[in-house]
Amino acid sequence: GMLVGTAGAVFMVVFRQDVFNGNATLLLANGLFFLDCVTTSLYVIFAKVLLTKFGSLKVTAYSYTVAACLMAVLAVSGTLSCDVLEVVCAESDDKDDGRWTCSRGATTKLQSHGNTDADTEIACSAWGVPPHAAAALVYMVLVQSGLCYFLVTWGTERTHASNTLLYTSLNPAAAAMLTAVLVWCGKDFGVLTLPTWNMLGVIGIIVGIGIVFSR
Repeated sequence: GMLVGTAGAVFMVVFRQDVFNGNATLLLANGLFFLDCVTTSLYVIFAKVLLTKFGSLKVTAYSYTVAACLMAVLAVSGTLSCDVLEVVCAESDDKDDGRWTCSRGATTKLQSHGNTDADTEIACSAWGVPPHAAAALVYMVLVQSGLCYFLVTWGTERTHASNTLLYTSLNPAAAAMLTAVLVWCGKDFGVLTLPTWNMLGVIGIIVGIGIVFSR
């Protein structure tokens, strides 16, 4: 059942995608998505062990404390690399965002556009948050991350870890359905398109879940 559900999710992600034909950005994105799935699985597995001694809220809090420390190290390290900032700071159509230059000295320094000593131009400051992204950032931290991971931990405490992990295969289906709703409502943000035949992967996901819970 888990194999069938996973196969359906993979089909939804890779169908008609130029993943293996030299598209480095798409390959990196799918690689990071795969890494996210692996680390989420490991979280559920290890959380199941910790839940024998601690409650779901405490396990989530401990996990986020460790994650916050690791993210702090990663964030600071990232700001010291112009190559990383060039990837993170995507091009923006907002004229108010300004341009920044990144120096490749012993310490990386972001200055206003026009510094002739810098050799890399990027589209944002290292620690800047565009005003229009603030609401999305709050949602990602409080709801998509904190609340959802607490619910995953709470569910893992009350069922088998395999059952919890199986539901993660619903992520591509939920994303595809939400994308369709946004496009139909005229909120495609210039990048979203309606799902195509990859929606057939939903059948595999549903069948996989049915197999697991029919046993």
